Amino acid sequence: YTLAAQIGHTTKDRKFSINFSSKLAYMYVDVLSRSPVTLVVPHAPPMFDKNGNPNWSEWNADGLLNIYPFGRDLKPANPQKTTALTNSLMLDYKPFKGFTLSLLTGYNFSHNNTKDFLTIAARSPYISNVTGEASFSTTTNTSVLVNPQATYQTRLGRGNLELSLVGTSQFTETSVTSQYGYGYTNDILLGSIKNAGGVMVADAFKQLRNASFIGHVNYNYDNRYIINLNGTRQGSSKFGPANKYGSFGSAAFAWIASEENWLKPVLPKAINFLKFNASYGMDGSDGIDEYQYLELWTIQNMASGGGYNGQMVLIPSIRPNQKYKWENNRKFNSSLVMGLFKDRVNLNLTYYQNRVSNQLTAYPTPSYVNGSDINAIITNIPMLLENRGWEGSIDVKLVSTQDFSLAAMFNFSRNRNRLLSFPGIDQTPYAGQYAIGKSINMASLLHYKGVDPLTGAPAFEDYNKDGKITWNGLVAPPPGSDDRAIVYDLQPGINGGFGLQGNFKKLSFSLFFVYKKQKGYSLYTSVSSPGIFNQNMPPAILDGHWQQPGDIASYPAFSTVISNPYFGLMAVSD
Repeated sequence: YTLAAQIGHTTKDRKFSINFSSKLAYMYVDVLSRSPVTLVVPHAPPMFDKNGNPNWSEWNADGLLNIYPFGRDLKPANPQKTTALTNSLMLDYKPFKGFTLSLLTGYNFSHNNTKDFLTIAARSPYISNVTGEASFSTTTNTSVLVNPQATYQTRLGRGNLELSLVGTSQFTETSVTSQYGYGYTNDILLGSIKNAGGVMVADAFKQLRNASFIGHVNYNYDNRYIINLNGTRQGSSKFGPANKYGSFGSAAFAWIASEENWLKPVLPKAINFLKFNASYGMDGSDGIDEYQYLELWTIQNMASGGGYNGQMVLIPSIRPNQKYKWENNRKFNSSLVMGLFKDRVNLNLTYYQNRVSNQLTAYPTPSYVNGSDINAIITNIPMLLENRGWEGSIDVKLVSTQDFSLAAMFNFSRNRNRLLSFPGIDQTPYAGQYAIGKSINMASLLHYKGVDPLTGAPAFEDYNKDGKITWNGLVAPPPGSDDRAIVYDLQPGINGGFGLQGNFKKLSFSLFFVYKKQKGYSLYTSVSSPGIFNQNMPPAILDGHWQQPGDIASYPAFSTVISNPYFGLMAVSD
């Protein structure tokens, strides 16, 4: 259910306006667990027996196994209730011509209540002393936004000048409380946490504050030359006291060549619009969790196997770091925009280059200094990563009448990334994961020679001539350290799409196709261990695997041994 209201007022001299909007929404959903029925092999036992009861006996071999996969389907629906309130207030004041003061404020609130039940009826009857379980969780989100802005527009010479100052302050608060009850002796009692035999409680709370100050200058000279300048000072509570703020900016220039009087006579008549753009700038990222610079502690209780001398204790939950800073992303873009045949054909071609440095990441730490659930520290790494490429699009108006229109669209992109530098990478955990000058999507693989007709085992090339097939687990292994000598870049070579879009009176229709050229892993890697119980697989593998001596097959023999090493090697081969 949704209830919305909006009210606004503008003075007679149109210098002041106020607009307020509010929306209250309520949603109730019965959430069902995802059924594994699509993963079950075709000849598997049915879900129910001939009497319509859950087929525990056939699936579980009368108690010898515990693999009946449909227990979650026997659970009742899990109700979710959400209430959301959204408010916004916009004030505009124009004291004199060209100057505008505005203020946008917003308040958002949401409350979610979720219940999840595991009934006794959904659990195997072969388990002794079976009981029910229930989870009750409540999530509350609150956010406040304040966005003041001052804008001034005027004529300057033969152009239009626009100056603006924009401030943003946002506060977000999230709290989560969850209760887990176990030991229910009757499914009728699941609706209340009070009826549980035992209770475990957890909660979480976090606050986030963001603030920014943006200065913007735009000058359009004679509708031919356009300059944009931006400067930003950003702050985030995700950083320590000395590094909360970062300074960023950008500059852009555009030239509308088709407006040049000296160029119009020499342009082909088919070109009615021609524009060149270029921009360069740097922005920042705070894409990490909150409070990573603080010492955080958690309770280790007896139920989780912790504690000391029978008492609950406090243990560190993270490894704090107050020195990490804003991640930087330097961006360069240049583009060509062209309109042909009175804009019946529009073409856009763009080259971009993005370089990310000072990357924020969870840096792995040695096991001998790690604690319970602590295996990394948030920090900046000196990796310089480049993403560059070409993107283009063509839009063509095929038919345009009062009642009918039809347009064709085509777009493409060719994107590349590579690691430009990483000082000291050999002394980091990333030494075998990345290689300088190479794509971060590289894959080093064994060379698959085929299936041995006598044994059905897969054969691989022994490149380092040590008499055995090995791989050391590194993404970018040093030459000769193992037998992976085939290197592929898994980044798509080119991708894009094409399609049609049309309208006939009030009827709209569209058709779009997407294409991609990319190296991918073998079909065999999608199957973990062919031959084990209830393992589905593609027909090509089922029909083309080795079955008896003398078979010339594309895929090796199946095995009931999950740890069969051949399957692991197939997953890292070409």
